[in-house]
Amino acid sequence: MLAMIDNFLFEIGEASYQRVKESFDFGWSKNERLYNNPIYMKKNGTSHPIDIEGTLILKKVYALDRLVSIAEQKLPVVFVVLAHARVFRVVILNITIDRDILLDNGAEVRKIFSIRMEEFYGN
Repeated sequence: MLAMIDNFLFEIGEASYQRVKESFDFGWSKNERLYNNPIYMKKNGTSHPIDIEGTLILKKVYALDRLVSIAEQKLPVVFVVLAHARVFRVVILNITIDRDILLDNGAEVRKIFSIRMEEFYGN
Protein backbone atom coordinates (compact mmCIF):
# COMPACT_ATOMS: atom_id res chain seq x y z
CA MET A 1 0.00 0.00 0.00
CA LEU A 2 1.37 3.41 -1.01
CA ALA A 3 -1.28 5.69 0.49
CA MET A 4 -4.89 5.75 1.60
CA ILE A 5 -7.81 8.21 1.31
CA ASP A 6 -10.62 7.19 3.67
CA ASN A 7 -10.97 3.47 2.82
CA PHE A 8 -9.59 3.80 -0.74
CA LEU A 9 -6.10 2.26 -1.08
CA PHE A 10 -3.45 3.31 -3.56
CA GLU A 11 -1.60 0.08 -4.34
CA ILE A 12 0.84 -1.04 -6.99
CA GLY A 13 -1.08 -2.92 -9.70
CA GLU A 14 -4.47 -1.44 -8.85
CA ALA A 15 -4.61 2.33 -8.41
CA SER A 16 -1.18 3.78 -7.83
CA TYR A 17 0.01 7.34 -8.10
CA GLN A 18 3.17 8.66 -9.67
CA ARG A 19 3.29 12.11 -8.11
CA VAL A 20 2.28 13.89 -4.90
CA LYS A 21 2.60 17.65 -4.91
CA GLU A 22 2.19 19.73 -1.75
CA SER A 23 2.14 23.49 -1.47
CA PHE A 24 1.67 25.94 1.37
CA ASP A 25 -0.08 29.29 1.08
CA PHE A 26 0.73 31.46 4.07
CA GLY A 27 -2.14 33.91 3.66
CA TRP A 28 -0.47 37.20 2.78
CA SER A 29 -2.29 39.94 0.94
CA LYS A 30 -0.38 42.48 -1.16
CA ASN A 31 -1.54 46.09 -1.48
CA GLU A 32 0.06 48.27 -4.09
CA ARG A 33 0.69 51.86 -2.99
CA LEU A 34 1.10 54.90 -5.19
CA TYR A 35 4.72 56.07 -5.41
CA ASN A 36 5.77 53.66 -2.68
CA ASN A 37 6.69 50.02 -2.14
CA PRO A 38 3.86 47.52 -1.77
CA ILE A 39 2.70 46.58 1.71
CA TYR A 40 1.98 43.01 2.82
CA MET A 41 -0.72 42.20 5.37
CA LYS A 42 -1.80 38.99 7.03
CA LYS A 43 -4.99 37.93 5.26
CA ASN A 44 -5.90 34.50 6.64
CA GLY A 45 -4.39 31.30 7.97
CA THR A 46 -2.13 28.92 6.10
CA SER A 47 -3.71 26.64 3.50
CA HIS A 48 -2.19 23.34 2.44
CA PRO A 49 -3.31 21.97 -0.95
CA ILE A 50 -2.18 18.46 -1.93
CA ASP A 51 -2.32 17.14 -5.51
CA ILE A 52 -1.98 13.48 -6.50
CA GLU A 53 -1.44 12.38 -10.10
CA GLY A 54 -1.33 8.91 -11.60
CA THR A 55 -2.19 6.62 -14.51
CA LEU A 56 -4.37 3.53 -14.61
CA ILE A 57 -3.72 1.10 -17.46
CA LEU A 58 -5.84 -1.84 -18.59
CA LYS A 59 -7.17 -4.12 -15.86
CA LYS A 60 -8.17 -1.67 -13.13
CA VAL A 61 -9.49 1.35 -15.05
CA TYR A 62 -12.65 1.40 -12.90
CA ALA A 63 -10.73 1.56 -9.63
CA LEU A 64 -11.37 5.31 -9.25
CA ASP A 65 -15.16 4.94 -9.15
CA ARG A 66 -15.08 4.19 -5.41
CA LEU A 67 -12.90 7.26 -4.79
CA VAL A 68 -15.35 9.47 -6.72
CA SER A 69 -18.19 8.20 -4.54
CA ILE A 70 -16.17 9.04 -1.40
CA ALA A 71 -15.61 12.58 -2.72
CA GLU A 72 -19.31 13.01 -3.57
CA GLN A 73 -20.16 12.67 0.13
CA LYS A 74 -18.44 16.06 0.69
CA LEU A 75 -17.04 15.09 4.08
CA PRO A 76 -13.52 15.44 5.50
CA VAL A 77 -11.51 12.22 5.10
CA VAL A 78 -8.18 10.92 6.33
CA PHE A 79 -5.27 10.91 3.86
CA VAL A 80 -2.27 8.77 4.84
CA VAL A 81 1.06 8.71 2.99
CA LEU A 82 2.85 5.63 4.26
CA ALA A 83 6.28 6.31 2.79
CA HIS A 84 6.55 9.44 4.93
CA ALA A 85 4.30 8.29 7.81
CA ARG A 86 2.18 11.43 7.43
CA VAL A 87 -1.52 11.67 8.24
CA PHE A 88 -3.76 14.54 7.08
CA ARG A 89 -7.42 15.33 7.45
CA VAL A 90 -8.49 16.63 4.03
CA VAL A 91 -11.44 17.51 1.85
CA ILE A 92 -11.38 16.35 -1.76
CA LEU A 93 -11.92 19.44 -3.91
CA ASN A 94 -11.58 17.99 -7.38
CA ILE A 95 -10.93 14.74 -9.26
CA THR A 96 -9.98 15.01 -12.93
CA ILE A 97 -9.96 11.89 -15.11
CA ASP A 98 -8.56 11.97 -18.64
CA ARG A 99 -9.54 8.94 -20.74
CA ASP A 100 -7.13 9.19 -23.64
CA ILE A 101 -6.77 5.69 -25.14
CA LEU A 102 -9.94 3.83 -26.15
CA LEU A 103 -10.38 0.61 -28.13
CA ASP A 104 -12.69 0.25 -31.17
CA ASN A 105 -15.45 -1.11 -28.92
CA GLY A 106 -15.21 1.91 -26.60
CA ALA A 107 -13.36 0.10 -23.81
CA GLU A 108 -10.94 2.27 -21.87
CA VAL A 109 -7.29 1.31 -21.91
CA ARG A 110 -5.79 4.17 -19.93
CA LYS A 111 -6.95 6.83 -17.49
CA ILE A 112 -4.77 9.67 -16.31
CA PHE A 113 -6.10 11.12 -13.07
CA SER A 114 -5.39 13.95 -10.67
CA ILE A 115 -6.91 14.59 -7.28
CA ARG A 116 -6.90 18.01 -5.60
CA MET A 117 -7.26 18.04 -1.81
CA GLU A 118 -6.98 20.71 0.84
CA GLU A 119 -6.10 20.12 4.47
CA PHE A 120 -9.22 20.48 6.63
CA TYR A 121 -8.93 22.64 9.76
CA GLY A 122 -12.56 22.53 10.94
CA ASN A 123 -14.20 20.42 13.62
